[in-house]
Amino acid sequence: MEEAKADLPQIVTQMNKMAEIINHMRIFTRRTDGSQREKCDLNVVVTDVLRFVTQQFKDQNVGLVKNLASVLPFVLADQIQIEQVVMNLLTNARHAVESGGKDLKRIEIRTAADPNGMVFIEIADNGIGIPEKLKVKMFQQFFTTKEPGKGTGLGLSLCRKILEEHRGTITFESVEGEGTTFRMSLPALPDVKEA
Repeated sequence: MEEAKADLPQIVTQMNKMAEIINHMRIFTRRTDGSQREKCDLNVVVTDVLRFVTQQFKDQNVGLVKNLASVLPFVLADQIQIEQVVMNLLTNARHAVESGGKDLKRIEIRTAADPNGMVFIEIADNGIGIPEKLKVKMFQQFFTTKEPGKGTGLGLSLCRKILEEHRGTITFESVEGEGTTFRMSLPALPDVKEA
């Protein structure tokens, strides 16, 4: 009985976390009525997505490194759509490191702003990399590198469509056998000073 009482605060904490995740998933999956764009912090987007995947990555012995800028300009975005892009890229990175055969599986997610007025999220993995002959096909609809039944082939083409609708871009660099880095960029909102 005393053990159960001692565990009670931890149980309540975990239940609250589960309720928060379930509530967020309802919003995440319900959005079908078009884009709802508002002022958005990409660090918040990354943090929200990592709540879903961090434990899963730990369970699969995938090292996840978070390297977020201390201050980022805001972007105008549909946060749920941008979360979907980040989730897709993280899932792809996890598959890449699981297939890579390396003892140390590592994924790093970074945020930053560049001098050209763009804010970006980078997801870098040390997985299998992308063969040169497949690079031109990566954003084609229905193209997939996964085994039959393991992917839809819609992921990266939808990611690009979402980012283009936000006046952003998605690019990648990859070396076969070494890893891949995807970068999604969105235009920063002007820094409006209050009078």
